[in-house]
Amino acid sequence: MDLASVVLSRLGLEERRQLPERAEHVREVLYGYRSGSRELAGEGEPRPGYDPALPKMVRYRTKADELGISVRTIGRRVAGLESGGEAALATTASARSVLPCRCGSVRR
Repeated sequence: MDLASVVLSRLGLEERRQLPERAEHVREVLYGYRSGSRELAGEGEPRPGYDPALPKMVRYRTKADELGISVRTIGRRVAGLESGGEAALATTASARSVLPCRCGSVRR
């Protein structure tokens, strides 16, 4: 995986603007709070469907329904944020690595 600074430098302004919002959605799924912390909770948090006491898959389904995407996509975003931070949530082709994969060809 490329360094976060490299990934972020390849993004356009709109894509860069969307990353923190996407991370807030993922943190809401994980922790019940868009900030990721009860101490920094926003007004009305946790929202129904995101209470940290609810089963993880209930929170995944709630977010998937809210955003109109699949539960699997939510799972990929959660894994990305946990493994690579906000930069791992970049989805455009320009954010993909151009480094050779282990097989010797260039990843696209």
